[in-house]
Amino acid sequence: MNRWKRANLVLLAALLLVVMIQPGKSYAYADRMMSLTPPPPPSPLIMPLGFFDPSNQYLEQGETKIYDNGDQTVTIEMSTTSYSQVSSIGATVTLQMWTGGTWANIGTSTTKSKSNDWYFKDQVTKVVARGYYFRVKSTHWISTGNVYEQGEIISNSILVK
Repeated sequence: MNRWKRANLVLLAALLLVVMIQPGKSYAYADRMMSLTPPPPPSPLIMPLGFFDPSNQYLEQGETKIYDNGDQTVTIEMSTTSYSQVSSIGATVTLQMWTGGTWANIGTSTTKSKSNDWYFKDQVTKVVARGYYFRVKSTHWISTGNVYEQGEIISNSILVK
């Protein structure tokens, strides 16, 4: 390969590297400009996938995710897993909004469930305001016979644009 081709390849690689790095900076800047509050602090409690108390007889794990739909709504996905079939399995989700100093519950909680199964998955859509950070607090639970077990999960937070 001659010197000019090698120099052009190096230059092309350098340009690609600059282009790949730059969008991350501009997106972060755009997020700060769109937010009506400062971003929430990182929380050690955030765990979208939760494995619950190992002494549970039935309740194994749960998962909660939140997505911005781009139309002033968010979709909350939830799933709960049991070690075996139970009478009732489900999750209760509460949408929370960052006020700039604390997480506040927004609206009413939503409970979804399924009967006579070991796995539950569902979703709910909620109306939100642009420019704010949102997350979900969810309680995953099972009920069978005289046994009731539950575990709590806090989702990641998202900025609704």
